[in-house]
Amino acid sequence: MAAGDRWQLPDQREGIEVSGSQGGQLRVSVIVPGWPFPLPPEIFARRLCTRLPLRYLHGQVPQDEEAPF
Repeated sequence: MAAGDRWQLPDQREGIEVSGSQGGQLRVSVIVPGWPFPLPPEIFARRLCTRLPLRYLHGQVPQDEEAPF
């Protein structure tokens, strides 16, 4: 997972992952439809969220990556 990935949250809203996610927790800024800025980051359980496809990958869901450290 990486900052910038889109996620569907347990309450069906969508959000963008921001830096600070750790282990089983996602730090996500919720997207507000019709508003140009996301809400401040919230923490969600990773297992309850679904990663969404990205436009720059032509609709594909990104693969999990191992941390380089």
